[in-house]
Amino acid sequence: AFVLMMIGYAGLGLAFTFDMFLVAILFMGIGAGAFKPIISATIAHITTEGQRNTAYSIYYWMINLGAMSFNLIIGIYFALFNVDYTIAFAIFFVSSAFISVNLCIALFLYRNPKEPDRDLSVVQAVGRIVPALQDWKFVILLIIYSTFWIMFSINHTFLGVYMEDFNKMPAGFSVFLLATINPGTIVVAGPILAKLVANIESMTAIIAGYLIFVAGLMLMAFSIDPFSFVAGIILFTVGEFIVHPNFISYISKIAPRDKMAIYLASIFIAVGIGNI
Repeated sequence: AFVLMMIGYAGLGLAFTFDMFLVAILFMGIGAGAFKPIISATIAHITTEGQRNTAYSIYYWMINLGAMSFNLIIGIYFALFNVDYTIAFAIFFVSSAFISVNLCIALFLYRNPKEPDRDLSVVQAVGRIVPALQDWKFVILLIIYSTFWIMFSINHTFLGVYMEDFNKMPAGFSVFLLATINPGTIVVAGPILAKLVANIESMTAIIAGYLIFVAGLMLMAFSIDPFSFVAGIILFTVGEFIVHPNFISYISKIAPRDKMAIYLASIFIAVGIGNI
């Protein structure tokens, strides 16, 4: 997974046609798609049910720490040194270098919490997703969850363009710095939110998070200035942080023990549908 992501990021830096860019993104996508379920399943295998809500909150907090740090560093660097965007492709090589660090961690520090079935072929392993997708209650749950990702995807696609084109971007802000608000809110408020929902039943937390998320989007829709718009981003981020870790936790609790990795991997079908 990490090798594929390294190739993908480096490919983005080297791409000079759209077709090359697209192939590089596919490498990244396949790599990330293989990596994320492994982390989710690892956490499920090394925690008790009572620890899951907190464990997945920590996992999601760490993701957002990276998202905030990288956008903040790049945003400040571009702002201070007035960097020519024609050399921005170098960011992709920096990203590839960071993935190489992850590769070293995986090779030298990671240990399987559950030994893999080495007699299983790749085709057989992929085929194990069929029983999960025959569980119609689970499939309905994924469809419902994809609506969360439909709403969330505006944060990475429509939001920056909208704020620039309609002059809602706060003074001194850029798309890079705007992108730090969402993960930055999670980094600051995440530990408090994790404690608040640690002992709440997962589905109850998910429903509460959905309502907060929608309230944030409504505030953005009816905002009259950049600051109320940013307040909406912060509010929907609070909802996001409650929903996503608790959803993973919920699936880890309802999945058959011998199919847990497959069920957790299937969550990303909902992510894919939402982003498409």
